[in-house]
Amino acid sequence: MGRKNEFKVSKAFTLGLEEVAYLKVASEEADMNASQFLNKLLRKAMLKARKEEEIERKPAGHCHKCNQYRGYDLIDDEWVCEVCGLEKTEYISEIVKRQS
Repeated sequence: MGRKNEFKVSKAFTLGLEEVAYLKVASEEADMNASQFLNKLLRKAMLKARKEEEIERKPAGHCHKCNQYRGYDLIDDEWVCEVCGLEKTEYISEIVKRQS
């Protein structure tokens, strides 16, 4: 058995002297090689950016007035169709409960 096949990408970038010193010390403290440590830092940054980008989805259901599947907005404790304004609080509240 040999090493697991990995997808490798050649990469080249420039780091400043302070960044290289930090990378050396931090990767040694974490008992990782430099590429593993950089991947870990990048992964954390990517996850943080993804969380910031996530948009809260509106609950959706069939609107009888529009006769289409629409999103609903919560306005003054009532769920109303985002297009026509038809109030469907009971229906959408049940959908929200099931999704939780």
